[in-house]
Amino acid sequence: PRARAARPDDPELRASEPVALAWAEGEDPSVATLTLDAPVGPGADVTVELDFLTQLPRVFARTGHADDFHMVAQWYPKLAVLDPRDGWRNHVFTLHSEFYADFGDYTVELDVPANQIVGATGVRVSDEVVGDRRKLRYEAEMVHDFAWVADPDFVERWGEYEGIRIRQLIQPEHAQQSLVDVGAEEATSALQSLRFGPYAWSTLTIINAPK
Repeated sequence: PRARAARPDDPELRASEPVALAWAEGEDPSVATLTLDAPVGPGADVTVELDFLTQLPRVFARTGHADDFHMVAQWYPKLAVLDPRDGWRNHVFTLHSEFYADFGDYTVELDVPANQIVGATGVRVSDEVVGDRRKLRYEAEMVHDFAWVADPDFVERWGEYEGIRIRQLIQPEHAQQSLVDVGAEEATSALQSLRFGPYAWSTLTIINAPK
């Protein structure tokens, strides 16, 4: 991408103007740098606001769309992880690795067509249909990422395991698999609890994507 390197203390920029991110020549184009006008000390806060536009590809690996199905993952700019030993760790995505990001709290508002059935990270705290639009609000605490999915044709099923509510969003042609999916998830949760500790959140959503 082409972008003009800029600093917040640039005298040519007014306070209300957005600041362009800078891409270093030869670096991965998915990594950008913003230089602050003053250091942020230990325990201090800074607010970063980013305007961005995401275009989903056809379903690929962990994100994308297929007809009316939308899997929206890895869809927003992420701040690099600040490592106390090595400084900023801005690892780029590679095919056979996971995404590296910090844990955080999320508040996300979604505005989708009214006929969409939506699943997302965290807890849905509001859901309102206004005309032909559906507006939802989700809150998630101490999670590694925020992803969401939407499809008007989902079949919704609920279950529970060890106090965890399990929500399934299934393609209609795969609805008969729901009991198998829940059984597999219960077995997986039991194994994970033995190895890593109990699941830390109240809800688990299983998404069944179209073929």
